[in-house]
Amino acid sequence: LGPWLAQRGWLRRIYTQNVDGLDLHPSLGVDPEKVVECHGALRDASEVLYGDALPARFFACLDQDFPVHPGPSALPPVDLVLVLGTSLQVAPFCAVPNLAPASAARVLVNRNLQDCLINAWSPAPPDGPYGSTGFSLNSSCKLAGRAVTLRPLWTCSRRRWRQLLIEDDCDAFSTRFFALAQAAGPAVPGRGAVGLKAQATLFQGSRGRVMQR
Repeated sequence: LGPWLAQRGWLRRIYTQNVDGLDLHPSLGVDPEKVVECHGALRDASEVLYGDALPARFFACLDQDFPVHPGPSALPPVDLVLVLGTSLQVAPFCAVPNLAPASAARVLVNRNLQDCLINAWSPAPPDGPYGSTGFSLNSSCKLAGRAVTLRPLWTCSRRRWRQLLIEDDCDAFSTRFFALAQAAGPAVPGRGAVGLKAQATLFQGSRGRVMQR
């Protein structure tokens, strides 16, 4: 999907946890400036292990893409965040989708959605003889100039985004998405990516289990 979005001028950034460098392969035609290898890369032995600091570029790009106080020279706000094939279990990467502005839509695609809906920073289930609610400590971190929760917010009743959750294999989803996008015809110039309602129509045709929230 990244190259497809880039060809249409719709791609702001690819934040990847992969360390194989495939997102930068020349055949994809994606500007390297649009790819952030959040956990480093094997090609230069910069891969991030547990306890290691993430690359400075990860934080710099978040500041640019999700500014707290956008100035006159800031880029337009991100209007769509696609989360593909990650269970969002590793910090601080798991907090990145929570930086999406309230005006944005979020789409999650994973072969098992349940893997994405809870992590180590989620509230603990009720415990004790009186059913007192458990809790997790240090459930936030500072990214893009503000505190952001590490907890998944896909099912939070107080969520602020339009959302689409799709249970499907990412490769199969992408194949069907492109087939449907081609059948839908070219996008209207100047309109950018299709709206969430239109996207829901496309994604629901992918045969994966869809939860529109």
